[in-house]
Amino acid sequence: MSIQFYNGVILFVDGQIAMDPACCCSSGCTSSQYGIIDTAAFGWQPAPHVDGTSIRGTFKFEDSANCSGPNGWEQSGFASCTVTFPVSMVVSYRVAGKTERQNAGYDISYIARDGTTMVLIGGSNEYMGCEMADRESVAQETLPAGTYTFTFSADTQDGLYHVGMTHTFLVDWEPA
Repeated sequence: MSIQFYNGVILFVDGQIAMDPACCCSSGCTSSQYGIIDTAAFGWQPAPHVDGTSIRGTFKFEDSANCSGPNGWEQSGFASCTVTFPVSMVVSYRVAGKTERQNAGYDISYIARDGTTMVLIGGSNEYMGCEMADRESVAQETLPAGTYTFTFSADTQDGLYHVGMTHTFLVDWEPA
């Protein structure tokens, strides 16, 4: 491994000389959640966080009251992470999980970059009550060196028709 440079200067990450071209500098992540009864077992588990060359997070929803669960409220979570890439990076996005098959426009989760939605999953208009379906959305792009804000959103949009629902979020990168 060699020392990494950015604009002709040695690159430091968290006070250490960068030795990996895929490294990044993080300004940190923030997260929030609403409508969760048991916050020790549901909601962000864990919230999105920068882990080397990726951002990972998981949002676990409580079952809705109309599907024999404890929660009749809308459940949602939001997180934001800012990352600086010292070089051009190929960035991959993935959001996956179960969503309702009752109505479209519910059980929505997405990842956005600087306000642009990159991947999104949500329910479908099949009118199947508490039946769930596996969904996945993936995308990839090349970004030039710079600072980017990645946002993560999970929202039932209502308190109905979700059972055993967990949504996983992943953004990862490597030098272009």
